[in-house]
Amino acid sequence: MSGKVEVVLRMPAPPVEPSKFDAGDVKSVKQRKTQGLTEQQRTNNDMLAVLALPEGRRLLYRLIGMCRTHQDPFNTNALTMARLTGEAAIGNRIIEEIAFADPKAYAQMQLEDLSNKEAANG
Repeated sequence: MSGKVEVVLRMPAPPVEPSKFDAGDVKSVKQRKTQGLTEQQRTNNDMLAVLALPEGRRLLYRLIGMCRTHQDPFNTNALTMARLTGEAAIGNRIIEEIAFADPKAYAQMQLEDLSNKEAANG
């Protein structure tokens, strides 16, 4: 025995190849647009499914209310104002998604909420 230890070096696996999107290639651009439309259609269908249920409309309306979209975010504390502005931005984004899926749905949600409040007050 010579006392030598044989060391075998293995090359690491190559990294996962990044997407082969090429903005100069018409086929790549069309494929990317198709993927985007599919995602937007899926989002739109999800929203329509939620809006089809009274419980879904109530939930979304409650979440929008928690975001204080109709309140002035001004506060003398900059961090508080930033948080309030962020909350409102989320609420406004939800309203945009609702309007994109069904332009009449947000008005319907407002009317249903008013009816529920009137019924609760007797």
